[in-house]
Amino acid sequence: MEDESRARSNSSTKQKSGRWSKDEHKLFLQGLEQHGRKWKKIAAVVGTRTEGQVQSHAQKYFAKLERLQSASKTKTKEMDELMTFGVSWDERFQQLVEYREQNGHCLVPQKYKANSQLGRWVDTQRRFYKKNKLLPEQKDRLEGIGFVWVLKKHEIVGWDERFKQLKEYRQVKGNCNVPYQYELASWVNNQRQAYKKGTLSPEQIKSLEGIGFVWVPPRGRRRS
Repeated sequence: MEDESRARSNSSTKQKSGRWSKDEHKLFLQGLEQHGRKWKKIAAVVGTRTEGQVQSHAQKYFAKLERLQSASKTKTKEMDELMTFGVSWDERFQQLVEYREQNGHCLVPQKYKANSQLGRWVDTQRRFYKKNKLLPEQKDRLEGIGFVWVLKKHEIVGWDERFKQLKEYRQVKGNCNVPYQYELASWVNNQRQAYKKGTLSPEQIKSLEGIGFVWVPPRGRRRS
């Protein structure tokens, strides 16, 4: 009698087809936890599916898990890129604000010596902007400080390059009081403003003072 009952059960099981119900999947997960990948035993737990159907369902289930895990890793990587070495987006943005105060623009070189991570972060913002992965408020805040999304060739001029230009100007003119008609004048003014706000690094202050930079420009000397 027991064999006949089992046969009838197997027969009814084989007739079950189509999409798995939530209850069937729940039983499948229970069987998977109890018996591992022993499909026959899991089929017995499910009760409405054959061994072959259970194995097929398991393949689809594991494939879905793999896709979800892959997507999760990608998302985590993107978040890491946005944060850059564990520093939050807001902190990097504030560093960019300070850079702008010093240099007059947001064109941070990728190999920015004073903060190489900031250069990488800025590049990441542009890549995420292209992929439409920046939050609207992040985009607005960056544009609010004059962030440039598409760079032109030779557009980035770093602090060291500007300092070199100032040294060359001093060699010719004998001072660092660059008149307003020079492109360099904006950068010079930004250094004075950054000095007042305490956002210049000690190394930058030492370099500027080393060539006779005057933090308070003399009155009436707008032109050389």
